[in-house]
Amino acid sequence: MNEFSEKKFLSLVSSVLKYGVISFIILSFLAYLFKPISFSLYKKLLDTAVFILIITPILRISMISYGFYRLNEKRYSFYAITILVLLFLGVIIK
Repeated sequence: MNEFSEKKFLSLVSSVLKYGVISFIILSFLAYLFKPISFSLYKKLLDTAVFILIITPILRISMISYGFYRLNEKRYSFYAITILVLLFLGVIIK
């Protein structure tokens, strides 16, 4: 089994943010272009873009929690899971 590399892991976590934001920008731009042509397509593209923007931090926090667990940093893994639970509670309570 491959050894867990902190450097590769942090690179992967930063890539999630980068690709999440790039996907959001591209979909938002496409939605803007399709607004005069098809309002329903505009709405679907914009909804997908916002969903990607919302899910990006959730993915990052989940990945960070797993990474801390693999690095035997149980306390920081617990903190990351706590932040994730608070995010979900914030969505549910609102």
